[in-house]
Amino acid sequence: MIERVCRFLDLPYDPAMERYFEGARRRMYDIADLAVAPGVTITKAERVAANALVMSPPNSDRIQRWKTEMSKQDKAAYRRVAGDVLSQLGYAA
Repeated sequence: MIERVCRFLDLPYDPAMERYFEGARRRMYDIADLAVAPGVTITKAERVAANALVMSPPNSDRIQRWKTEMSKQDKAAYRRVAGDVLSQLGYAA
């Protein structure tokens, strides 16, 4: 699948792209705290926890989970921001 995406985007394909998760654990623990605004820092532990899924292969069971897990308020906010573009691209907004 990634090879098809790369071909569509006219980007070079490397089979290692499909095994990104194999080195993710090492890369995730190399990160540090991140200052995102004055007085606001995301700790290393928070960043690792928020990105934990990159350390595992893709899981088809997670497809479209946003439909059941995203709050109504977040869905509405997303539609306000992205709805027009989604419609233009043929997605149900």
